[in-house]
Amino acid sequence: MKQRWLVGLCDIPILGWMFVGLLLYFPLFHQLGTPVIRLFDESRLVKNATEMLASGNLLVVTFDGKPDLWSTKPPLLIWFQALFIAIFGRHDWVVRLPSVLSALATCWAVSCAIKAHFTNIWWRVLGVLVLVTMPGFLFFHAVRYAEYDALLTCCTTWAGVTWWRYVSGEGRKHLFWAVGWLIAGVLAKSIAALLFLPAMFVALLLHFRVRKTDIIWWFAAVFVFVLVVGGYYAAREWANSGYLAAVLVNDIGGRFGTALDGHTAEFSYYFWQLWHSEMGVWAWVLVLFFPLGFFFSTTRQRLFLLYVVGMMVSFGLIISAAQTKLAWYNLPLFPWLAICVVVGLQAILRLSTKAAWVGISGIFLCVAFAYIPVVQRVSTPK
Repeated sequence: MKQRWLVGLCDIPILGWMFVGLLLYFPLFHQLGTPVIRLFDESRLVKNATEMLASGNLLVVTFDGKPDLWSTKPPLLIWFQALFIAIFGRHDWVVRLPSVLSALATCWAVSCAIKAHFTNIWWRVLGVLVLVTMPGFLFFHAVRYAEYDALLTCCTTWAGVTWWRYVSGEGRKHLFWAVGWLIAGVLAKSIAALLFLPAMFVALLLHFRVRKTDIIWWFAAVFVFVLVVGGYYAAREWANSGYLAAVLVNDIGGRFGTALDGHTAEFSYYFWQLWHSEMGVWAWVLVLFFPLGFFFSTTRQRLFLLYVVGMMVSFGLIISAAQTKLAWYNLPLFPWLAICVVVGLQAILRLSTKAAWVGISGIFLCVAFAYIPVVQRVSTPK
């Protein structure tokens, strides 16, 4: 049974989200200009954006005035960075702003996913707070830095959320939203945006009732994807001969089949990264209470949670099988992990039905233990 004061607060969503906005300021925006731009990979991307703004060439990314075949990702992030530099000037916080705004959009995607299955607004609030208090989501080449992965995470999260709405029968428009976000993801960080596709395809097979007209729209969606993504790569190759060969080495075969620049680790590398440092206190909540939360969930919620787990397994297995491993490659997993943690927090509250204040106090302590170290870290950046 809901507490009366909790129901009352839920009737004032604007005030609630203003409060959340205040809480989000410190993890995402506070001291955004410090530390200074890092040598790798921020400095290179900032130089790419500065040269693009100076030359006006939006198609071919350059470094020292020559086509950049070392960083072969499509230029969506660099377009945003160049735009922000043109508006606000060249400052460290400016080139990081696209990444932080991407993180904010990712928070909204998590909120929307939770809203569709858990109606109380406070679970949406908790989902967002869980996400921005995971150290791995914020630091070390993550959303507080001017690098690719924050924008990639935003695109893949929205693609996954809208795809689930489509396969759940909520309308054809969600198919095109999902494809649009996948296109944006590829333009943000190449093939990395497609690593969730196995889980998305399985969800389609298991949950979607196919009609003849749907096949036509699938072909239309695939056509749009190939037209935009293929069009970009073809145009870039036309303007910069040798680009596609560099992409095959840097973004696809070379990165998966060999350890580029010696960045290799064991298969379980990402799992231990999440457990030991990147999830913080939320790792314990996930392991101890998510199974109970899944048990307490409705059938509809369980189907969604199976999809969430499938998304994490799909992406996690592929990046773990790749020979090149870097700590921040698992950033797109964090929004889905945050949703699972919220389910664990619900279990804590359900286990204390006879004394709701115990469960609420436990959740509050978890948030405090996660939030305070993050604020301390952004307040004293190294």
